Amino acid sequence: MDGAVVAGRGCATGRYVAAACVAAAALVAVMAGACGGSTGREGLAQPGQGDGGDDGEADATTAFDAGTFDVGIQYVDRNLPEVVVPPEAAVEAGSAYPDCPPFIPVDGTGHPVTPGTEVDQVPSDYGAGGAVVPAADGGACATYPWLGSVAADRCVTSNAAGGVPGLMLLPPCNWVLDAGPALQGTGSGLPRYQVCLALYACMMKTGCGFGSVNSCLCGSGSTSECDASGPCGVQELAALEYAPTDPLAVHDALTNYTDTAPLFPGYGGSALNTVFQAGESNHCFGADGGGP
Repeated sequence: MDGAVVAGRGCATGRYVAAACVAAAALVAVMAGACGGSTGREGLAQPGQGDGGDDGEADATTAFDAGTFDVGIQYVDRNLPEVVVPPEAAVEAGSAYPDCPPFIPVDGTGHPVTPGTEVDQVPSDYGAGGAVVPAADGGACATYPWLGSVAADRCVTSNAAGGVPGLMLLPPCNWVLDAGPALQGTGSGLPRYQVCLALYACMMKTGCGFGSVNSCLCGSGSTSECDASGPCGVQELAALEYAPTDPLAVHDALTNYTDTAPLFPGYGGSALNTVFQAGESNHCFGADGGGP
């Protein structure tokens, strides 16, 4: 697979540098594996642009404005288990993570480049005046194992960087940090960032993200028989913003499981699935969920 790239930070507090330069014409990556999909939402408004100011923010980036996601989706009843994501679990999911901005896209010599043209992405941190700078060796942002080990992180970024312009792969869920609340599903009303972090925490705890990422939703069953009973099925539906009462919830979730279009309301979950799928496709995860 070509991989995908994502932008933001991996904690619930602090400053934010948004995802960058999303090229609409190249936005949907072709994924290896059973799950992929297109959005069918081409008429939605485009994300807002960077402010261009001298405030330490990455002006070449595109901001994921909360209004981008204000799209109502009507659902009808279905016979799936009534499940909820406890608000406290979503909040606690981000409590242990360091406050790090999005990884920085770089060329082969380590110099920052425009997102989408990079060959790798490197950890970053906040410098003087809030400027985003490469993380210092040995610091928390340089050494935190987002995908189980630093080796796994490096494997994913070096193999998947640039696959989808504007998608900074790490830290997880940074791409919906300022995306507002979920509009549908059991996470409705909660910040999309927290709902996404709850899925990330589940994927790391259960290890489902280190194998076939479909199993997080479907478990050991086939996708054709999937009933959202996987180890993170509750969190997947919540992050993808599908209500369990929707008769097409599982079908639509699988169709958009690795959707890389930021205008897709469930982008928080689909981009996270994309990151883990990139790791699995590039053999970045060892038996213990760490590096290769």
